[in-house]
This record gives sequence, structure tokens and C-alpha cells, in this order.
Amino acid sequence: MRQAKQKTFRTTLVVTGIIIASKLLGFVREMVMAAYFGRGIESDAYVTAYGILSLFTLLFTAGISSTFIPIYTRLRLRSGDKGANRYASNVLSLYCVAGLLTSVVAYLVAPWLAGLVYQGSAEGVALATELSRLMYPTIAFWAMTGVLCNVLNAREKFIPEQLLGFVLSACLITACVVFKEIHAVAIAVAVMAVIQFLILLPFLRGEFHYYPGIRLGDASLKRTFLLAIPALISMAFDEINHTVDRMVGSSLGLGVVTSLNKSYSLVATVLGVLIVPITTIMFSRLSKFAARGDRKTFMKTVRQSLETIALVTLPVIAVCMVMSKDIIAIAFQRGQFTAADTAFTAPVFACYIMGVIFFGMRNFLTRVYYSIQNTRTPMRVGIVAVCINIALNLILSRFLGAVGLTLATTIASACGMMLQLFFLHRQLGKMGLRKSIGQILRMAVALAVGVGLMMLCLQVLPVHTGDTLGSLIRLAICAIVCMGSYFLLCIFLRVEGTHMLLRVVFRKQLHQAHEERQRTLPPARRTDMRTRSRRDRRR
Repeated sequence: MRQAKQKTFRTTLVVTGIIIASKLLGFVREMVMAAYFGRGIESDAYVTAYGILSLFTLLFTAGISSTFIPIYTRLRLRSGDKGANRYASNVLSLYCVAGLLTSVVAYLVAPWLAGLVYQGSAEGVALATELSRLMYPTIAFWAMTGVLCNVLNAREKFIPEQLLGFVLSACLITACVVFKEIHAVAIAVAVMAVIQFLILLPFLRGEFHYYPGIRLGDASLKRTFLLAIPALISMAFDEINHTVDRMVGSSLGLGVVTSLNKSYSLVATVLGVLIVPITTIMFSRLSKFAARGDRKTFMKTVRQSLETIALVTLPVIAVCMVMSKDIIAIAFQRGQFTAADTAFTAPVFACYIMGVIFFGMRNFLTRVYYSIQNTRTPMRVGIVAVCINIALNLILSRFLGAVGLTLATTIASACGMMLQLFFLHRQLGKMGLRKSIGQILRMAVALAVGVGLMMLCLQVLPVHTGDTLGSLIRLAICAIVCMGSYFLLCIFLRVEGTHMLLRVVFRKQLHQAHEERQRTLPPARRTDMRTRSRRDRRR
């Protein structure tokens, strides 16, 4: 059991490292786009067009990601790799045909969609329509890529999917720098969709065999899409809320959509680095526990995962809220993105980042429901949360403008997370949440001390207006002080997640030292560390 935990943790670290590198390149991408297109009509139109494309891809990827892995895992346990691959091939073929048909329909109704989402000028709607039509022909590749990523994740091959972010960033940066034209950026999105599909193919060798044809009568296929309908609605929560934000934001004035998008990109980066590795890896493992009927391990894993999400997100939220202006300036303030744009975007970002802990827990709990093949509860909770978000958007935007939109999203996410936790407790019984509350209270005490020390640093450190390097140094010092003191206090207060981290790190160092010693000994005297450990226990 301990070895399985350590393997999971090491896998999480590797995936997290790749995601961090991908997100750093994503930062560069957003910085380049902000420098070339600022907060003007071209940027607003591109954000609108790409957002509509994301909704279409979500129609394919969200539902399949929630239902495919549990069914694939069960078929693999019962029918072997051949049965699982036949099922995956059936889904892949169906998605290819559906993606082609969706591309045609989306191309025809592009002006109506752009006018619905973008409530600004007619010029902006026309430009968004043009950009959308450049992206739509590759929807089939997005759909098929989603299926292949789920095949690899179901087989615990998590790294290939995370490499795709490099492709998107590289294509968009190249288009900006070389062509300096927003239509070229839209074409780059289409090219990227094809490239990412081709990148996955080598990783599938030995893991997946394709069987041509579409078998609509297959029972597993029917079950997939029956479960996918409610799963699609609940998984679409983020995109639906974000689309509603863009719709209301576009009516508040030029540049609001871009500010919302820049803030969302930073929040998505934090979620990608901190939450996606936990959610991706734990979803596959929870699906196995559910298939085996191991309820005790299942419940313990859920509780520990929620505590881990709280442990890693709380200090990041604190630093980002206090240093929001510095972060926006470092990330985007150059070229066409001015100091005035930074001042406008910083509070929008601060209210968005506040909800990261709720976004992360809600996304994880949604996957927990899917691992036990319950897709209706997340759907119902998602509908309630979207209604709360829309109502708060209309109310708060009147008084707080763009800040009210992000604050509404955060509040709606908190409500959705609490509802999911409540219904999960009703369905599964006691989850040991009292222990989790005690752990989170300890984290809160450590966080309060960390924030206090960070505020003292801000009183001493000078403000570097317009100096990116100076602002970066100021941010780094404050972040190190806050997070360092936070984690040290968490260790002192015996927060479980930090102790597990220390055990894994020190065990790895001891293992490396043991291996170095073994290389200096004759082959006959060499011993395996695990063998020696078992021998010592017998003694």
C-alpha cells in the first residue's frame, strides 16, 4: 500500500513538472498576445471565437472524459485489452464522423453564434465570425484527440496529454511573432489541432489497436452516451460560466472580455499546475477502487485528495490576491497592454483567484461521482451553480462592473462545491470529514502567519512601477516568505499532507544513497533495499 502511494506521488510530481513547463510556455504565449494585440477589438474577437470553439470541443471531450475511463477500465478487467480496444475504436470512429458534421454546421451558423456571445460592436462580431470559420474545420481532430487521451489515461499513461499544451503555445507564439496578424493566430489554432492528434499516435503503440467500423448497437457505447449527457452539462460548468461572463462583459465596454480572459488564463494555469495532476491520476485510481468494490480505500483517497487540494491552493491564493497587481504587470504589461490595463485587470484577477480552492475541489468531486458512474448529481448541481452565477452576474456587474463578474463565478463555485460534498456524503456515508476540518483549520492558522509575514515584507520592499525585473524580485521574495513559513508551520502542526511529502522525499534520497553504495560493492554482496527491509522486519 505504501509503495502504491509513493508511486502515485512520484507520478504526480512528474506530471506536475511537465504541466509547469507547459504553463510557463503558456504564460509566454499570453504575454506575446497581450503585447501584440493589447486589450482591443482584435483581442476581444479572438477570445470570443476561441471560446465558441472551446464549447464545441467540450461537447466531445467533457462527456467522454467522465464516462469513458470507468467503462474502459471495467471492460479491460472483464474482457481483456481486445474488448477494451474494440470499445475505444467504436467511440473513436463515431467521434470522427460527429466531429466532421459539427464542423459543417458550426461553419454555417458562425455569424449567429458570434453575435450571440459577443454583445459589442458589429465590427467585432464580423471579425469574430471570420476567426471562428478559420478554426471550425478541425473540430473532428479535437474530438478524436480527446478519445485518444482518455485511452492513455485509462492505461495510466498521463504524460502524453500534458505535452499537447506545448504545441498550442508554440503555434500561437509563432503566428504572433512571424505574421503579427490575428487571422494568422486563428489559422495556427487549426494547425495545432492536427499536430496534437499526430503527436499522440506514437504513444499508442503497444497500448491501443484500432478496429474500424461503428457499432451503434454496442451496449457499452449506449451506456457511455447515456451517462455522458448529464456529465456533459456538469463538466461544462466552467465553460458555461466563462461564456456567460464574456457575454455580460462584452456589454460593459471594450476590453472587458480581454481582461476576463487574461485573468482566467492565470487561474487556469494555477488549476493546471496544482489540481489537474491530482484529478487526472486519482480519477483513474478511484475508478479501479470502485470497480473492485474497495469502498474503504475509495473513501480514504477522496478525503486525502481534498485535504491535498486545500494544502497546495491556500498559500497560492493568498499570494495572488495580495500581489495581484504585480502579477498582472509581470505577465502582461508590455507593448499594447498598458499600466491602465493592468490597473483594470488586477482586481478582476484577485476575485477570480479567490475561487481556485472551490474550482479545484468541485472538479475533483465531479470526477469522484463519475468514478462511481453517477453523472446525474453533478449535472443537477452544475445547473444550480450556473443559475446562481447568471443571477449574481446580472446583479453584481451593475455595482462592481467586471469585478462583479469574477466574484459571482467564485461564489457560484463555492455553492456548487458545497452541494456536491453534501450529496456525496449522503450517498456514500461517513467520509471522515471531521478529521479533514481539523486539518484545514491547522492550514488556516499557518496561512494567517504566512500572510502576516508577507505583509511585513511589503512594507519594507520598494514598489517598482513599470520595472518588470524589480516587480518579479518583489513577488518572489514575498511568495517565498509566505509559502515557506506556511509549509514549515504545517509541518510543525502535523498537517498530514506535508508529512507524506517529507517521507517520500527522504525515502527517495535514502534509496539513491543506497544505490550509490551498492555500485562500489562486488556483485555478490549487493542487496536490494526492499529485500533488506523485509529481512529486517522478519528479524
